[in-house]
Amino acid sequence: MPFGAFALGLASLLSGGLAVNSFTGSPPMPWLPLFHDHALRVGGACTLAFVLASFGLLKLRHQFLAPRTLYEREVRPRHGLILLLSPPDIPLDGIPEGAFSVRGVPLTGDVETDDRALVAAGVRWRWQQLLRGLAPHRSKVSHLYLIGSKGDPGSFDALDDAKSLILHYARDADVHKHLEAVDFEDLNALTIAIRTGVRAHMKAGLALSDIMIDVTGGPKTASIAGAIFTLNSNVTFQYVQTNKPFKPREYDLELSVPNLV
Repeated sequence: MPFGAFALGLASLLSGGLAVNSFTGSPPMPWLPLFHDHALRVGGACTLAFVLASFGLLKLRHQFLAPRTLYEREVRPRHGLILLLSPPDIPLDGIPEGAFSVRGVPLTGDVETDDRALVAAGVRWRWQQLLRGLAPHRSKVSHLYLIGSKGDPGSFDALDDAKSLILHYARDADVHKHLEAVDFEDLNALTIAIRTGVRAHMKAGLALSDIMIDVTGGPKTASIAGAIFTLNSNVTFQYVQTNKPFKPREYDLELSVPNLV
């Protein structure tokens, strides 16, 4: 607890006690003439000190009460993205040639066009969510950091395919991969990987407010890790809806001060 808050709390307790004792005729230190001969004045001064200390504590209430609030809003485009990648459930064809397709549906490089074509063909592809998450940032994104999961099936071995796919939609972006597979069920390991991605973006010159964590491709622990990382930080995270309209939403976990008066 900061010293100022501690001092105000102590002053409030002492002045309140002295005021009560002075007005009830029970001065706390009767051997001092001040408390015996000027009880009303001392009581008034202590009451004023108590009121002032209480207002000071009210101003500093955020140091005692800090409820967490999760804000949800429309996604604002960012230059830096950190993507937790899910393993692909349908192979991505045409990777060597750069003519990408999924079950015969060609991918043109335009997110909205390709999403509509996949939906019309009845294709439900996990990496569709990846593209939907990229959509609001495609005109601005310049740096991406991919994190792959370990296990079978894991997404770490598919990071190169994901990088090729992303560059098909964001041709000028700088895409980096996390160097090792991460256990997406391990909250600590996920947090370390995300922190590494954030530092990589900051090293590239991006501000924290220009970095977004996409947790769509991970389990619930990924959402928790993303939320924890946004606490006391300008970094936010996004999640792509799994039902219509399949839009990404931005979330930010903040400390907020309750309005007590």
